[in-house]
Amino acid sequence: MKSVFITILMFAIVLAAIHIGLFEAMSSSYAFIIAFILLFTAIVFAFRILGNPFAKDEKNDKEKN
Repeated sequence: MKSVFITILMFAIVLAAIHIGLFEAMSSSYAFIIAFILLFTAIVFAFRILGNPFAKDEKNDKEKN
C-alpha cells in the first residue's frame, strides 16, 4: 500500500509541475545561462579551495642529497 501511495504522489507532483509550467522554465535560454554561470562559479571555488589538480606536487618528493 505504501508503494501505491508513493507512486500516486509522484504522479501528482509531476502533474503539478506541468500545470505551473516548471518544465517550460527549465528549457528556456535563461535557465541555460544561469546553469552555466553556476557551473563556472563552482569550478572557480573548487580551484580556490582544493587547488589545481594538474600542478606538480613537489612537497612530497624525497630530497636529493
